[in-house]
Amino acid sequence: MVTGSYPPQRCGIGDYTERLAQTLVAEGLTVEVLTTRCAERSAPGLIRYEVDNWKRGNWRRAIEWLGDQAYDVAHLQYPGRDYGHGPELAWLTFRLKRRFPKLPLVVTVHEYLATHWLRKLTVATIVSPAEVVIFPAETERKACAKAMPWIRDKARVINIAPVIPVVEVSAEQRKELRARYGVTADNILVGHFGYMQPNKGVEWLLKAFAQVYRGHPQVRLLMMCLLDAESDPFHAQLLNLPESLGVAGTVIWTGFLLPEDVSRHFACCDLAAFPYRDGVSLRRSSFLTSMLHGLPTVTTLGDASEEELRLTHGEEALLLPAGGTTESLAQAITTLVESQPLRDKLKAGGSRWILPFQWKSIARKTLEVYEAVVR
Repeated sequence: MVTGSYPPQRCGIGDYTERLAQTLVAEGLTVEVLTTRCAERSAPGLIRYEVDNWKRGNWRRAIEWLGDQAYDVAHLQYPGRDYGHGPELAWLTFRLKRRFPKLPLVVTVHEYLATHWLRKLTVATIVSPAEVVIFPAETERKACAKAMPWIRDKARVINIAPVIPVVEVSAEQRKELRARYGVTADNILVGHFGYMQPNKGVEWLLKAFAQVYRGHPQVRLLMMCLLDAESDPFHAQLLNLPESLGVAGTVIWTGFLLPEDVSRHFACCDLAAFPYRDGVSLRRSSFLTSMLHGLPTVTTLGDASEEELRLTHGEEALLLPAGGTTESLAQAITTLVESQPLRDKLKAGGSRWILPFQWKSIARKTLEVYEAVVR
């Protein structure tokens, strides 16, 4: 398994790779990981080889090492925060196949639609030599296959599963954690989780929350995310936005949380909101995590259809058009704040909807791909 990021590095794709690798091991495979070196990593776990960075000299040496191990399959996860953005990475898979032409190569492309056009060119180069290209959602597969018709016959969809396991939280523990943030039993806590990027609709959420708060002062917003305001201008903008909106005292920023702490914080929330600017899809692990934790959720529809998502408005979630108005998002959140029966209905519907998204199923579908390319 080749991946740019791997825990404790902070990347959703790295988290996904770890869970997939662990589940494949539980299914009886031998899985070894090649990834980026991390000073915070205390134990190697499944990692067998690390690179300091993904400059050409480093990954050429990594390829030589990989070829010497007599693996049955090489599986590349792309992109990943710790690959960096160097253009030379685009030739990694060509180099691998040229050096070891009989080694089957599988590539999983986690993001395509929302990426910069230069990243799309890198994707085109990386996937071309692969025997199979896996996508986490049908919308991603369609978009990529349209732009690169030569991969159409080898493209597959394997949906992801939530990477955050559910931690049992007692009523007393929930009360204590809420109290740590000044949240009382009378407050309604809206949760949001994920890596802060412009397409997540976070500014939209903050502006809508300010409108909700003006009519419902008992509402609070819990932002489960890491903000690096010193090095990221977008993060600095987000951090200052609540004050300009007059809700600075009601927006709670947790900073980075370990997976088990994310679960505990989800347990403290009464509902969640994920207003993705490009719409929800089955590759959105933050949305899947919310559904796994039984939270009534507001989200947005973009290119992915309700039929593809198997979501019905008002049954499993509240669905809004992607890129809608602040007023429409505020109204949807207000509707959930005001209606406990609707929150109960969405909790039950969402809990049923998430049942097929299990890691064991994903691992077995991945194993079928491996067996096919080996044959």
